[in-house]
Amino acid sequence: RRMMTPVGSAVWDSLARKNWGKVLPWVCRWALLYFVMSVGVAKLTFIFLSWLNGELEELSFGLVALVFFLVGFSMFLIPVVPGIPVYVTGGIMLGARGQSEPSLGFAFGVSMGVICSYALKLAAVWTQQVIIGGMLGSHVTVRRFVGVDKVAVRAMEQILLEPGLTRAKVGILCGGPDWPTSVMTGILGLSPAQMLLGTTPCIILVVPCVLSGAFMLKQAEGGAWVPLIGVMAMVASFSQASAGLYAFYSFQKVANENYDALAAPRPEHRDVEELAAKMKVQEQTYDDVTHWDNVPILPKLILATAAGVMMASCFLSAMAGSLCWRPFDLGPATEITSKSKVEDPIELGGLGGSALNIVRPLGWVLVAMFGVGSVTWWMFNVWAGRATQRRLKGIKPGAPS
Repeated sequence: RRMMTPVGSAVWDSLARKNWGKVLPWVCRWALLYFVMSVGVAKLTFIFLSWLNGELEELSFGLVALVFFLVGFSMFLIPVVPGIPVYVTGGIMLGARGQSEPSLGFAFGVSMGVICSYALKLAAVWTQQVIIGGMLGSHVTVRRFVGVDKVAVRAMEQILLEPGLTRAKVGILCGGPDWPTSVMTGILGLSPAQMLLGTTPCIILVVPCVLSGAFMLKQAEGGAWVPLIGVMAMVASFSQASAGLYAFYSFQKVANENYDALAAPRPEHRDVEELAAKMKVQEQTYDDVTHWDNVPILPKLILATAAGVMMASCFLSAMAGSLCWRPFDLGPATEITSKSKVEDPIELGGLGGSALNIVRPLGWVLVAMFGVGSVTWWMFNVWAGRATQRRLKGIKPGAPS
């Protein structure tokens, strides 16, 4: 400390006062979310859809459209799968089938790609809201977990209750993540018809995604097709980002302007508030047990290791991704003998017939690091849970068992 500058000393004191028992688990949670979304979902989704496109190559246009709709609809029901890769695949799959049948043509295939993608999006929204959200909304523990009694959620609910098409409503329904947004509307018990109406402008996102995939079929011809792929992808990204940013702005505005009304207790949330009161003692005990000053040295080392390793693996993936993963996209196969791009040679942007080839040697190191971090985080959570239960039973927690 004597060798530190005043600024350095102040920073050190600030870090020393932090409750790392609360900070580091959040580091682990965000690292897990990043790894699952950017590594697991993004890469596995692309590989699966590319493989599926190759497997459907010999089927008739009608069967391809039907399989695409059913598979796309199923993927929309998976919480972590985004919609954009599904739309892009629709452009590739149906555009290719239309192009291979002279009686139909490329334009017809692309048009059907847009129609099928749009239809499956609306069908998924209804299913996620009415069936999944409706079922989850009947459980008070779920409604407490998502915070139906919190100002932020009530602000979103107030925006979505507005009839018709408003910019804020469209921003939430079209700019938010697919599964969580639709399921939340079901948990809140909102009108399915109004939610479908508010989702209809998502066609602005669907069309450029489908066109981006369809134009990949034409990139071998050169000319304007290649830059158009990037332009369509940029339009799609800009559309969703703009809607999401406007939704966030609307949240903040409604919450700030109506804070007192939104924070006031409501009769319909009495069961949630009663459950929160029952859980308060347990949660306070957990917070006390995991406060950094109260955590024994071994659990401290375990948690610090988990957070450090998981954060390092995410940093490595983000900053040195090309050294960890081979490039792969949803484009059509390059080799005539390949059914899909998965079967293309690695030097041509394929995976040489094995999905595991997307991982380079350094990528396996990264996966192993993340695995170690996940296991050590789990070990800390096991200790924290047992220590909390012992405290609640009146037994002073000791070293981790």
